[in-house]
Parts: sequence; C-alpha cells; structure tokens
Amino acid sequence: MNVDVVEDSCHYIVDVYSAQNCPVQAPPLAPAGATWGTVFLLALFCCASLYMVCGSALNMFKYKQRGRNIIPNLAFWQGIPSLTLDGCIYTYTKVMMSIKGDGYASI
Repeated sequence: MNVDVVEDSCHYIVDVYSAQNCPVQAPPLAPAGATWGTVFLLALFCCASLYMVCGSALNMFKYKQRGRNIIPNLAFWQGIPSLTLDGCIYTYTKVMMSIKGDGYASI
C-alpha cells in the first residue's frame, strides 16, 4: 500500500493506492457517429433554411415583393398560432370528454 498526502493550510488530499481497491471503470464512450435523430434534425434544419432562402429570393427577384411579403407562404405562417390553438382546444375537449364520458351515446 502506498499513501500520498498533500497538505496546504486548509486542505488535505490523501490518495491511497492498493491492489485491494475497487478497479476504476471509465465511463462509456459516446457513439462515434451521429445518431439518426441528429441526422434528421440537421436535414430538417437544412431543408427549412433552403426553403426560406430560395422562396424569399424567388419572391424578391421574380415577383418583386418587398418587406414581409418576401416570406414564402406568408398567410400559412401567420395562421400557425391560431391553428395550433385550435388543435390544443380540440385535443383538450376530446380528452375531457373521454374522461367524463360525455361523448356520443350509442343507439
């Protein structure tokens, strides 16, 4: 057994080396390559960026749009918040109806 002691004014560090100690296991390494989720998110981000850049360029140069009108499918993107709210309300209503049993009555 070998003991190393390092001390300063307030701290003591003691390292004990012995054959009877538990072996230290290294943490598992992360996989070498990217996972499929990482690849999917990267591809999604690249496609969305390409869509916005090409669509904006098309609207700006071919259709001579300016300002917010260069955003491709502007009406769709403006409608996303209300569509999301509608979906949440619909889901909440369906869940509450199934919990309370206030659905359609069978004939």
